[in-house]
Order: sequence, then C-alpha cells, then structure tokens
Amino acid sequence: MMWLTYATGLTFSHKLEDRTHLVDKSCIEVHKHTNSPIIVKVQAIDGDFLDFKTIKEVVEDVLKGFKGKNITEYAGITTCEEFTIFLVQEITRRFCNLDSIRGYDFTRRIGVHFQETVKYGVTIDA
Repeated sequence: MMWLTYATGLTFSHKLEDRTHLVDKSCIEVHKHTNSPIIVKVQAIDGDFLDFKTIKEVVEDVLKGFKGKNITEYAGITTCEEFTIFLVQEITRRFCNLDSIRGYDFTRRIGVHFQETVKYGVTIDA
C-alpha cells in the first residue's frame, strides 16, 4: 500500500494525571514539549489525485488551535495516546467534510505518528 505523508511539528504543554503505574511523577506537573514531530499519512488510491498541499492545509488547520497551548487545559487531553487518537479522528472528519463539499466520498485510510519526545511516541496505523 502506498501512503502520502506530511511531516510537521508541535510545541505544546500538558500534564498527566497521577496514576499508580506512572513512573515519572514530574509529569503530573505542567511541562512543555518543543517541536514534537508529527507525521500524518493518507492512503494513496491509484488513479485518484490528492495534492500534498491539501493534506498540509487540513493537518495545519487541526493543529493551529493547539500550537503553544496547554492541551490539557485547552482540550482536556492529557496523554500522547489521547492526542494521537484525536488527530486521526479530527483529520479524518475534516477530509470527509472537505470531500463532501467537492462531491467525493472520502474512503482513504489515515495514520498518525506523534513523537512526544526523542525517545517516546505513538503510532496509529489506519
């Protein structure tokens, strides 16, 4: 399967809830992540053109509200996993809305890789 990809970054802050199995208790305080890489992949469909700039516009429109913000306060998102799920759902929703305006049915699969730190990240493959 072929994928179209768009890579970007996000600077944000958040805090985790204190949990029994949370090893790094410093994460229960608000802390910042700088330019965390995000890679969005959209399924390429043979014979159906999708401009890379369209992918960029959709992704950046989803991310603009989060840039530089505390995502826990802004959207109630505490974990990297929650944020990655949100991105997949919201990017898919935006593409569906965009395609309904253009008269298409959006049937492409969406995947997101969110690298919270240099060592740790989450990938959702559609």
